[in-house]
Amino acid sequence: MVRYNQPDTDARLQKRITTTGVPGTGQIVEAGGPGTDGDLRFDLTQADTTLLGAKRYVHDIQIKLATGKIYTIEKGTIQLAPGVTETTT
Repeated sequence: MVRYNQPDTDARLQKRITTTGVPGTGQIVEAGGPGTDGDLRFDLTQADTTLLGAKRYVHDIQIKLATGKIYTIEKGTIQLAPGVTETTT
């Protein structure tokens, strides 16, 4: 079931993002700035994808500034498919 307007506290999966590469989280690869696009990466672990299963989900990506202001920079739906990648080596 696709649920819109769900509180963040009820999210099935949340990822925090930092400026350093920490396995299983997210990383600001390129900070960007006025007139320059940035680059973010989110790492999903096997546990994350097992938890989600093969379903359709609503998602959003929010940025929270040091000031506390929150911006939603992307939102949409995603259909997860089973067994796409069985191994990484």
